[in-house]
Amino acid sequence: MFPRWLQTAALAGRTRGAVDGLDAMTWRGLGFDAAIGPIVALLLFSALFAAIAIWRFDWEEPRS
Repeated sequence: MFPRWLQTAALAGRTRGAVDGLDAMTWRGLGFDAAIGPIVALLLFSALFAAIAIWRFDWEEPRS
């Protein structure tokens, strides 16, 4: 349904990996091991962005 360029761009997004893992288990009848790759990728991206957020957060109390 999407144009070819958008389908190609979607491959870079993590949402596509999550949908592929869910699709593998529900519609294609594959086991949980088919979803492990997308789960690991999502966890790694989450850890990366959490680390960036912690690094960039201003931990000092505001001065009044």
